Amino acid sequence: MASTSHAGRILVLIKPDAVERRLTGEILRRIEAKGYTLTALKVLTPTEQILAQHYAEHVDKPFYPGVVEYMTSGNVVAAVAEGQRVVEGVRSLMGPTDPTTAAPGTIRGDLGRDWGTSAILNLVHGSDSDESAARDRHLVPRAGRLTRSPSRRAPDARHETTVVRLLRRKAHHRRLTWPARADETPLRPARPS
Repeated sequence: MASTSHAGRILVLIKPDAVERRLTGEILRRIEAKGYTLTALKVLTPTEQILAQHYAEHVDKPFYPGVVEYMTSGNVVAAVAEGQRVVEGVRSLMGPTDPTTAAPGTIRGDLGRDWGTSAILNLVHGSDSDESAARDRHLVPRAGRLTRSPSRRAPDARHETTVVRLLRRKAHHRRLTWPARADETPLRPARPS
């Protein structure tokens, strides 16, 4: 039976620690593997002004300066995902804020840990409601729209994810070779012809 309810949206920010550790693909893979559709993707370095809007409820709290320092320390990947109950599903997939206590199987539980810093380096942020997702999305100006595949079938082992298609395109433009299978060697400069 087809659902008549509205599919939700969530803004996911892959934070500087995850980007630096090259976990972006793994985090996006998990979101897509759960069955959600990525509809926008953008790499950016947040400004203090954007963060003041985004974390408006925390500006006066003692931990806020550490959050600003952390979030402006490098690139962030902003992604918009869509699907039924996407906010609840992605936040469950992320796990609790503290990566040390996050359960195995969650992004933070599998990939995060306490690094002994003033800010909690917890890899990802996800909107906590459809309303905050709508508010948060305008903080990421002109995120690149992703094209949808014509098929609405459930993904299977042969399904090439949106992220892989984007990386293949990028590899082509940068004259890099892309492995035919996941178990082959990673990207390397193409040999001149």
